[in-house]
Amino acid sequence: MMIDFKAMESYLETREKKQIFISPETELKKNDMLKLQELANKYTKINIASCIRTKENKKGSFEKDFYIKGVIICPKCKNERKEDFTKTSLMNYLKDYERDLYICVECKEIKRKEAERQYLAKLALDSDKEATNIYIKNYLTSEKSWKRDLSNYKKMKILRNYGINIHTVAKHIQSLSYYDFLSTPYWKAIAEYKRRKAGFKCELCNSTGILHVHHRTYDIHGYELHKLNDLIVLCEDCHIRFHEE
Repeated sequence: MMIDFKAMESYLETREKKQIFISPETELKKNDMLKLQELANKYTKINIASCIRTKENKKGSFEKDFYIKGVIICPKCKNERKEDFTKTSLMNYLKDYERDLYICVECKEIKRKEAERQYLAKLALDSDKEATNIYIKNYLTSEKSWKRDLSNYKKMKILRNYGINIHTVAKHIQSLSYYDFLSTPYWKAIAEYKRRKAGFKCELCNSTGILHVHHRTYDIHGYELHKLNDLIVLCEDCHIRFHEE
């Protein structure tokens, strides 16, 4: 049975004489449901309900012809699935059709996975924050120092393998005075690594003696661990000339 929506809307405007437009003989297709959703947004629930007829036996239990065949449209993907409605459940659906209650199985799974992804991302963020705080406490304070028997290889491995936020670490380094920075386990390990890699010689004149690890550019300050090539090993004389230039 087709629904005369034009007559139905005219009735809803005037309500002069009660008319039935939807009954158990009606099969509501997707376009019908969309139109009913539109009318439900425009008219009251009571007015829409007055257009619907269902049957009930004397004891109040449901009979076969109490149900109206229709479809539920997923508010996310707009796919449809078949549904047998009572008058009450149809009215509830028309009122709340955009609620997650009516999401299809596929969209529920997508939503579940997205919620799980966000939860894991939050856990990772919290974990990164905690790891970063521990990293700063252990390796970026002048009061801390490395264990005596720890090799430079192991020190660098520790600094590199932490699951930290490198930008938070960089900001902390930049907040330190340069003198305090030079006293941190972080810088001492990096400076030792560069001297070893240079063969304990000045990278400009090959002289030995007192060697300094110099920043080619201070734009990398805070990111030294990740910009090792922007650090250079210099003897005292070359270091002075570098600063004079």
